[in-house]
Amino acid sequence: MKIPWPMVAGWYHAVLLTALPWVAWQRPWWAPVVAAGALVVHLPVTRNRTAEPWAGVAVAFSAALFLFLRGGWEIGLGWFLLAVLVAAVARVRPRRDGSRPDAADYLAVGCWGVVFALSPQLVAFDHGGWLAPAVLLYAAQRLARSGANAAESTLPGTPSREVRGTLSLNSVVVAGPDSLPRSIPLELELRAGDSLAILCDAPDDAAILADVLAGRRAPVSGSVTVDGTPTRVGDRLVAVVAPGEPFVPGGLNGNLAVLTDRPLDRAAVAAVREACSLTEVAEALGDRPLGIDGEPLTAYHKMLVLVARVIPSPYRLLVVVDPMPWVNAVRGELWRTAVVRASVGRTSIWITPDRDLAGRATLVMEYRQGALRRA
Repeated sequence: MKIPWPMVAGWYHAVLLTALPWVAWQRPWWAPVVAAGALVVHLPVTRNRTAEPWAGVAVAFSAALFLFLRGGWEIGLGWFLLAVLVAAVARVRPRRDGSRPDAADYLAVGCWGVVFALSPQLVAFDHGGWLAPAVLLYAAQRLARSGANAAESTLPGTPSREVRGTLSLNSVVVAGPDSLPRSIPLELELRAGDSLAILCDAPDDAAILADVLAGRRAPVSGSVTVDGTPTRVGDRLVAVVAPGEPFVPGGLNGNLAVLTDRPLDRAAVAAVREACSLTEVAEALGDRPLGIDGEPLTAYHKMLVLVARVIPSPYRLLVVVDPMPWVNAVRGELWRTAVVRASVGRTSIWITPDRDLAGRATLVMEYRQGALRRA
């Protein structure tokens, strides 16, 4: 049986945070050890919230209970109301640019710091201390963001879990928007690092097939497996480059980092821009921010940004839906180069009508009238 390591890490992190205020009270010399143990898994837990919301509930309840018991109901209620405010801000203004601090972070740290500096008696040990309020405020943000996570599942982000990159279709029957079958049972086996071009002239069929491969649409029958484990609708294991994929409101650099867990440094941004020829995109955008639909960029520039943001990401699987053979020969070649570059080190599937692009894949197949055959 495959061990769900993200779930294990999430609860390990939650148990340590739940115990931290109590350990600091009863055995203060053990508190740094418990805190260090929680910090070891902080980054993967932040990237993957599989254990939420119950892990966050446990941490918040423990910290609030400690404050009410040690500090009294007035101090406990005060910190609890502040935690509710921080959670509301985190829900209304969710983090959208890697791991960069957001409004809820500044509010939590700012209020905690003001109390610590101006009213140190409120964070004295006999009033609950300073550690339990910090844990409570952190748990409030964690809960709010886990709740927003389901509502924002269509927004780009980091993978749900780490994978090696093998992908299989096992008797998969694809369904259309009417839920009726649109294919024969499809079989496919890709090893990690393979690149497969699927020649397809029907944009609707290409979009539906891409959604099934990416785990966004359940097949009528059969299963899609990644590393031998069936995918579930909502899993985020595959980076998708296709018309209509959402951007994050803001600048170009923030969008290039949106599939990673941290902002890109200047050297990484320059490398990605060069690899995907984004100079023209930056000039066309100027100082204007990008909308969630990629406006004001043209369709070609949007696709370049979508494929460029895959390069620095930890995704090991990539599906590209090529909308059309580009009329401009130079732009067409830049696009093909960017797709090939983003596919390096990944298991990649390109669904395209472009035979020039298909010729650069290690495998070529054709999807026509619901059948997937070797070209």
